[in-house]
Amino acid sequence: MWEMLKDILPSICTVVVAIISSRMVIISANKSVDRQKADKLQNDLEDFYYPFLLLSMKTTQLYRALHQVNKEDCDSCLVYLLSGKKFDGNALEIWKEIIANNIKLNELIIKYSTIINNKHLRDDLSNLSTHYTMLELANANFLIGNEDVLSEYTFPTKVIENIEIEIDKIVENIRDLSK
Repeated sequence: MWEMLKDILPSICTVVVAIISSRMVIISANKSVDRQKADKLQNDLEDFYYPFLLLSMKTTQLYRALHQVNKEDCDSCLVYLLSGKKFDGNALEIWKEIIANNIKLNELIIKYSTIINNKHLRDDLSNLSTHYTMLELANANFLIGNEDVLSEYTFPTKVIENIEIEIDKIVENIRDLSK
């Protein structure tokens, strides 16, 4: 019996080592895939989500300033512009910054639309992109009138909150993948 055991022991050891090695290769490959997924998500945060959030918050602050310095009520800037009114003085300078910011935000939305997996957020960003386009057209006097019809293309108020929620989910996902 000892002779037989001596003969098969090297084979058993070889099988055990092969199983352990295979398992380690699989674990290593899975960690590599998880690291790649985490890196992609981190890039999405840095390329789209964080810049978008910062620019959106800047625009929100600029709108507050605009509403404070504009002589006329402009709760909806789109309706204000569609009615043929224009900004002047300090309000005009703030408005120019808002438009410049909106263009950057719209470019981000279009450039990174493929990374948005959340359907509700994608819908919000689509509505926001449309809103920015309408503002640009109204600002350039290409759209005048039809306030009753075109006023539905207002800023989707939950978009910043939804971006922040998505950022939190992505950060959590990165944390889970990095374990």
